[in-house]
Amino acid sequence: MIPSHLRRCTLAVAAMALVAGCAGAAHAALPPAAAPRAAPARPEREAATPSSEASFHYLRARMLLDAGDPAAAEKAAREALLFDHDSATLRAVLSEALAGQGRPGEALDAADAALKADPASEEALAARAAALVGQGGRSAEARRALAALLERAPRRLAEAGTLMGMLVTDNDLAAARRLQARVAQARPDDEEAALLLATALARAGQHGAAAEAAREVLARFPASEEPCSAWARALARAGRALDAADAFERCAALDPFAPGLRAEVFLARWRAGDRTQLADRVGTLLRDGGLDEEDAESVADALIEAQAAEVVLAALGPPARNTEAWRLRVLGSAHAATGACARALELLARVPDSHRAAPAARLAAARCHVRLGHPAAALKALDPTPPSEPAEVAAVRCRALADAGERAAAVSLADDALARPGVALLLRAGCLLDAGAPDRAVALADAALATGPDDPAVLRDHARILADAGRLPGAIGSARARLVLAPADADALNLLAYLLVLQGGPQAAEALRHATAAARAEPASPEIADTLGMAQLAAGETSAGRRTLEGAVRLLPLDAEVWVHVASARRAEGDRAGAEEAAARARALLPYDRRVAADAARAVAAP
Repeated sequence: MIPSHLRRCTLAVAAMALVAGCAGAAHAALPPAAAPRAAPARPEREAATPSSEASFHYLRARMLLDAGDPAAAEKAAREALLFDHDSATLRAVLSEALAGQGRPGEALDAADAALKADPASEEALAARAAALVGQGGRSAEARRALAALLERAPRRLAEAGTLMGMLVTDNDLAAARRLQARVAQARPDDEEAALLLATALARAGQHGAAAEAAREVLARFPASEEPCSAWARALARAGRALDAADAFERCAALDPFAPGLRAEVFLARWRAGDRTQLADRVGTLLRDGGLDEEDAESVADALIEAQAAEVVLAALGPPARNTEAWRLRVLGSAHAATGACARALELLARVPDSHRAAPAARLAAARCHVRLGHPAAALKALDPTPPSEPAEVAAVRCRALADAGERAAAVSLADDALARPGVALLLRAGCLLDAGAPDRAVALADAALATGPDDPAVLRDHARILADAGRLPGAIGSARARLVLAPADADALNLLAYLLVLQGGPQAAEALRHATAAARAEPASPEIADTLGMAQLAAGETSAGRRTLEGAVRLLPLDAEVWVHVASARRAEGDRAGAEEAAARARALLPYDRRVAADAARAVAAP
């Protein structure tokens, strides 16, 4: 949409042209005119008339930003400014484009220029606030800028969410509640606006408080699925799995055709250990629950992803209502998830190439071939390469190329298909690591960190990539920086604790402290329980560590790394036979992974 002042001026240009055309024909018939009076002075901002070219380039910049191409948007914004140099709107768009490229200093300069052109411009105020959020060490200024913007424009939901997150992170809950009340008053019928506080609390790891805030919103919108889902998910992350399952049942009743909610019900009961007749319930839903093939597939895939594949196997054993090709794909994926790759490949090979499930079947087969150490077969399963391959498929292709010894081709893939906008940094760096180019992966992570040194997500990815590349000191540094930004975040606590455990040495007490805090924030997370168990072992709490890890592996039965940790815990308690059994489970899950085999051997041999 063209901004109002650009649209107004464009129409004025057309109107003046029309008047000028008519004036020539009528001039001879007019009597001599009196000397004209001086026209009243117009504000300087209106004196310059932006051309239609400015509108064109503005719209182009806006579309490029929406398409995720800030570099091209910057070029379009600068071209627009050639035709309307003093436009606050155009300078605000330029600021947004610069910020999108990780250039916060230049973005702030452009935003300041926009405000100089029009101190009352809402777009300029928003651009300056966004630029300050992107600047390191200027959070107080950013909060003030966001507050000033929202005083003028309380309906701006994105900026309200940013400020809400900052207030919750600073534990200023009184100010957060005042902001929530102001936004809710400005948008009384907007559920998303009503959920701002609950969303910020959940992101900060305060899941109990998030559940309570979402429940209050649900009381205002009792027939709405969105606040209901937020409430149920917060209960699940707070460790109240059975309460979460009941809540998800209520949400599913509000929208009986939402497959994701059905899957959440089953996952919550699975994680709570409430598995009575669970396979029968899943089977009934998949066969007779009124879901179409695609929705039923979504439920099944969610269970497989959560390592509850055996539920799917049990549920789809009898003849299903859905098509045979769909059943073959889902059953094949479930067998692959349980490590039964031979049976999985047999089932997946029977999915017709013409069926909608064929691409997913080929991807599952390729993953199985990689797991079995057959990279050539994995590449064959993925052929032919489409013009625009999904990132998750390209990542599997990269691993297969690396395993086949074609490392140059794998690196090329990282620089091509995985270098597109929107592809996760971890996927691209993981490809480079698989291809034996750790220095390239670290350089990629360092470049991302340079553009967002105070971005928690960038710091998290930087730490993970450096850890995978064997650069633990740098990884720990980034994990510490992330924890400073989000001291109550369970994932931030867990990451630092895990890296400290990997490093070993005298930091075991610190690792245990962070892992305990993470488990307290998210008691239902099996990944955090795994870290806590390892930290307990490192701190000499052998019995507690084994109990924690045995509980984690019950919820992550298909994670080879967790089985290695269980082997370490059993061996530490003198249970060598149990350690051997756990190590064998780990090797069976990834039979051709040399690192897993080496870790399993060390776990069993440890005194």
